[in-house]
Amino acid sequence: MSNADRDASQYVMSFGPFRLFVGERRLERCVPVRLGRRALGILVALAERATSVVSDEELHAAVWPDRPVNEGTLRLQVAALRRALGGRRSGTYVMKVAGRGYRLVASTSRATLTPSAPENDRPSSARQLDDASSFGRLDAPPSERHARFHGERLRQVLQFVEANLQADIRVEDLAHVARLSQFHFSRAFRRATGQTPFHFVRSRRLEKAKEMLGEGEVSLTDIAFIANYSCQASFTRAFSRAFGVSPGEYRRLHRADRFGSKQQDR
Repeated sequence: MSNADRDASQYVMSFGPFRLFVGERRLERCVPVRLGRRALGILVALAERATSVVSDEELHAAVWPDRPVNEGTLRLQVAALRRALGGRRSGTYVMKVAGRGYRLVASTSRATLTPSAPENDRPSSARQLDDASSFGRLDAPPSERHARFHGERLRQVLQFVEANLQADIRVEDLAHVARLSQFHFSRAFRRATGQTPFHFVRSRRLEKAKEMLGEGEVSLTDIAFIANYSCQASFTRAFSRAFGVSPGEYRRLHRADRFGSKQQDR
């Protein structure tokens, strides 16, 4: 086994609620996700270049290196991948960029798995002990827990939010990350950020949507799903209330500003 293959076999990539074990070609969402070998190969290629566009030709070379395939075969495997990742909301993670290819629209993180102690092989008591020590004593008084929340706990919660903007985020999920009850977490979070958990998550989703509108490569319908809205109409209402302009108008204004800046630079 080459060093590159050995390195690949020892890391896991995380995005949203999913964990992709690269070397094993295995996808989990708490439990293993059933996905064919070709679709998994496409996911690996996209995840390794997350948020960047991967061309059809590059996907062909990565997944079918020894034989030519037509565009319909690639579309079929991408459709299977989308269904596995999003069910009815199949475009949430894998986006088609017209004339260019596909990209994974999700924040990813990479962790190396040490052969001596993979995460899943460690005793649950050891993982619980690590969690407890990293966040402080779980039986500490509320005032002490609130004080600690402004440091490492708050950072962990914010990271969780950013990694799961496309999924349903419940207060109980955030409280679990913070190692607080829902009641104490909600109070501590509002003191730390000035917003309730619900309003904070919604504002981060809308800010992410605004960034994507500025990039101009993803349709309004897909952006609505990425921002976790059930339909484009609901997304348009929320965006308009937050920024005083509709998503379509914001995209047009941003394009005009960008075009004007380019003209001035000439």
